[in-house]
Amino acid sequence: MRPLSEDTARALSAHSFGAPAEDTYDAVWLTLEARGYTVTSFDPLTGTFSASRGDGHGYDVTVSAEGEAALVSALPQSARPLWLGGEDGEDRKWAALWAGAAALLETWAHPPEWRYLTRTNTLELPDFGVEPPPAWAYLDYDIHRRRVRVLKRRGAPPGQLNPALLAVVQRRHPVSSLPGLLKEAVGLALTSRARITLPDELHATKERKDTVGGEVRVLDGSVTREVRWHARVRRGPAWEVWLVAACGAGDDSCDDEWSAVLASLERHARAPSVR
Repeated sequence: MRPLSEDTARALSAHSFGAPAEDTYDAVWLTLEARGYTVTSFDPLTGTFSASRGDGHGYDVTVSAEGEAALVSALPQSARPLWLGGEDGEDRKWAALWAGAAALLETWAHPPEWRYLTRTNTLELPDFGVEPPPAWAYLDYDIHRRRVRVLKRRGAPPGQLNPALLAVVQRRHPVSSLPGLLKEAVGLALTSRARITLPDELHATKERKDTVGGEVRVLDGSVTREVRWHARVRRGPAWEVWLVAACGAGDDSCDDEWSAVLASLERHARAPSVR
């Protein structure tokens, strides 16, 4: 064992990954969280964040793009002296951080895809299944089959709210994706994806485990619309699955259909999360 000097720390704290900077930023963040660190401040625009754990050890992290790759600097911070070598040396901590982030990036390179089983009306992923409302008329995928759009009516007239369910599988994100996914689901329901503006603060009520909902007043262009929404997330180490419904009131309510969707999750449950 030997003391870690500042110059050596700056040299050894840098590591390159052959992945986009945005993905690398999240992979390093999630790896540190899995190892007991808590992010105390962050700024995705500058590619920086700070993280610490209960024993006072922490990192100041910077992620910068280098073409199609990313360079990470994870400079350790501690009130106690830092060392190289030994069971708790900084070199072993860095090795574990780089290995964990690389494993996440490799997993994210092979995303799962939705498939629809017509016979059982089931949208399926490995270790996950859900049944969309059986009476709803329209179901479609995006080009990568990682997003599924389900609408109550096929070809609803412009301006008429059409209850919608959005099912998304995506790599895990450190910060919640709910605002963006809710905007997407509301855009589906109002057939105006480019014109929707959500309020700056989104108020949500917990409905049950991993499930929230509420009412939101959105701008559809210059027109104010009231929307009732529900959302459910299931997170694993690498992936997260979101179900987001956007509906209205009266005949356009979907509370019963949403309850049936949640009940179908229990029927299809085979593991706590998507691997």
